[in-house]
Amino acid sequence: MKIFNAGKYRIMEAAKVLDNNGKPFVLNFDSAPSRINAAIFDNNGVCAGKCHSATDRFLNSIRTDVESEYKRRGLGIILRLTQVIHMLENNLESILTRPTLEALPFNEKLKFDYAADEYGIYMELPNKIVRKNHDFFNGLFEKHGLDYEI
Repeated sequence: MKIFNAGKYRIMEAAKVLDNNGKPFVLNFDSAPSRINAAIFDNNGVCAGKCHSATDRFLNSIRTDVESEYKRRGLGIILRLTQVIHMLENNLESILTRPTLEALPFNEKLKFDYAADEYGIYMELPNKIVRKNHDFFNGLFEKHGLDYEI
């Protein structure tokens, strides 16, 4: 996987990825000042999922959506992994998200922990936790065809 400078941030080039069943998808990226977006497309060019993130000291996961017919196939994990790579490559402190109740177990599985601020409860995945659990994340990168290693 190639990573390049896009303005002030390092982002990944488009890459082929695999769902939980080994079916190929294409992962695309774009960035703007303080923002990174990723989208996954099937072989017919249909968008299967996307995520939008704002970036400063943290990566704020604004929204991550996988289309209903593609759920439970690992595409949400792939989108989260792109955020992990972005956090690591840009030396950001953590990924923050305010998930729906339905998404809490998904984020817990990916080592997110609970935190709170004046706006309520959120979940956080610190850079140091990703590095500490590098074997877990490297296994996910490999499973989904992402040529990246912590």
